[in-house]
Parts: sequence; C-alpha cells; structure tokens
Amino acid sequence: MGPPKKIARLTTSLIESLKPQASRYEIGDPACAGLQLRVADTGVKSWHWRFYWHGKRARLVLGIFPEVGLAQAHELVSAARNLLRKGIDPDALD
Repeated sequence: MGPPKKIARLTTSLIESLKPQASRYEIGDPACAGLQLRVADTGVKSWHWRFYWHGKRARLVLGIFPEVGLAQAHELVSAARNLLRKGIDPDALD
C-alpha cells in the first residue's frame, strides 16, 4: 500500500497501516495545519511541523511515532503555534 493521495482524516489506525516505500514520503494532517507524518524508507515514522519564521520556511521535529501519538502531536503543534504568536522561534527551544 502506497501513501494515500488525499485523506479526510489522519487516524492512529491509518498511521499504523502506512508502509515504507523506496523513498520517504509525508502525509499531511488535514485537522492540523502544517503537521506532517514522515514515513522513512526504513519504516520510521516521525512527526514534523512546517511553519514560517521571518518569511522562511522552517520545520520542527516533534518526535517519533508511536512514542508521540497523534493527539500529542496536535498538542505540541498548538504549543509551538503559541510561541510563534509571541515572536519566539519554536525550534530554538530544543
């Protein structure tokens, strides 16, 4: 099974069913702008949040699935968005 082309909702069961391909791919979460699940060719699934910082595209790595689940990824994005609104680069707090 390849990556879904367009999904209505990202769920834990869908995430668990995603298989590695010859090269990595990303699945966006329609319920959380900028949140992506990256599936590496090794099968590792990691959460990333894409955002803009001073007009440049940036990426914040949130963690590895299943250690960081879907709900926790949403919470982490919400916290990062709050920092961004305050003018703080969320990626600088690692």
